[in-house]
Amino acid sequence: MSFALVFCTQSRTKDVLPTTAIPTGVRCGDVARIRWEGRFYKAKILFIGVKELCELKSASVTSEGNLIESEFDTTLGFSDDDNDEICEPQPSSSGEKEIVTRLIRIEELCGVRAENKKRRDAEFASQNQRIAHLEQILKEALRRLPVVQAQGWLILLRYLDKI
Repeated sequence: MSFALVFCTQSRTKDVLPTTAIPTGVRCGDVARIRWEGRFYKAKILFIGVKELCELKSASVTSEGNLIESEFDTTLGFSDDDNDEICEPQPSSSGEKEIVTRLIRIEELCGVRAENKKRRDAEFASQNQRIAHLEQILKEALRRLPVVQAQGWLILLRYLDKI
């Protein structure tokens, strides 16, 4: 199933929608009324392709609703419809088709890996917060321990308290 990266002109936000929400015959760069979640919005179609690639490209949308293409961006998007030419690459030979297919797959994988990295970074930050909280609890427990323990243990506890 194909998806489209759209920029809503009124709310100045971007979103990834299934192509079923877009009227037929609309091409990349066109402004059209799209139906999303039971409401109609006026939106500019920026890119059509697989969902992961649309989400990856959504980071390159400016506040004016323009899609910034990098120098090395090899995807032109594609559609499930054979007769529809919405942003479709037009490779001439089977070798070029295979290369374009592989490049699209690489970009999809890059998007998935970027999402996985974001998730790992969020988990890492959460774990760091938990560790800091546990460290505070342990320091408070050490502070509350009675001082009547053996002298060797007291020195060790005071040393650990300063860490």
